[in-house]
Amino acid sequence: MKKLTLTEQFLLICVSIIIIVIVSLGMVLPKTLLPVYEENLYNYLNQSLNLLEKPENNRVDSEVAYIYIDNDKNIYISNNLSDVINIKSTSEILKNINDSEGKIVRGKKVYYYYTSKTDVMTKVAITTDSYINSMKKEILKIILVVVGITFIIISLLVLIWSNNLVNRIKKLKDKEIYPYGNNGEYTKEILDNDNTLINRLSNNKSKYCLLKEKNNEYLDLCTKNNMMVVIPSEIGGYTNIKKSLTSGSIILLEDISNIDIIIKYINSKGYSIVPLSKLLIE
Repeated sequence: MKKLTLTEQFLLICVSIIIIVIVSLGMVLPKTLLPVYEENLYNYLNQSLNLLEKPENNRVDSEVAYIYIDNDKNIYISNNLSDVINIKSTSEILKNINDSEGKIVRGKKVYYYYTSKTDVMTKVAITTDSYINSMKKEILKIILVVVGITFIIISLLVLIWSNNLVNRIKKLKDKEIYPYGNNGEYTKEILDNDNTLINRLSNNKSKYCLLKEKNNEYLDLCTKNNMMVVIPSEIGGYTNIKKSLTSGSIILLEDISNIDIIIKYINSKGYSIVPLSKLLIE
């Protein structure tokens, strides 16, 4: 099986996250927003009742059907009732209308209704769930667009970052890198992990353990791994180096923000900077 590059691994992670986000939002968000959609639909049905006096006198071509009942129990229906709701009997429809607003479920079909009552007339507006379904589709489109744009931006950032990281790692191939444990403290696991990482990043096998001070436990641990123990004579930054710099000093910088100044100072004193391995061989 082909080993994925660092960039490919990050892109795979991004794709996986995006898929999880799309699936999660696609399932959760529509259900969360459903009460809002339904409230909007009820308001729309209520407004439509105010625009229609008697449905039998008007040809209604919308997806909303109407049933009006006067005080004498006369029932008036809009011409599109049978097209909107797949329930043949008007009386059966009215049996399912118990509140001022609600829905009628028939198998996979869902119908929403709104009722308005006056002294002389009871008005019912009823429609399908097509508005709800269209809103769900719209929110899914918005999710896809937003997530898609986010994915493109994140992918570009990951590509830039990973390429920069890969270039930095390539520069380490011929450099000397030494383990320093956890700020100079070692366990077998830390040393093994450090050595594995160094051997992967650099062509030079890890040969030395850097310690802040003498420690028998760490000495034994490094010795068992056939590694020489090095205790730097100068630890810190520019101030410490100025105070005690001598020929043969082994320097461990804990802050490299002013490394250019430190190098200039060392050179100004007539000293040359050599790798640790060369210094120890000498």
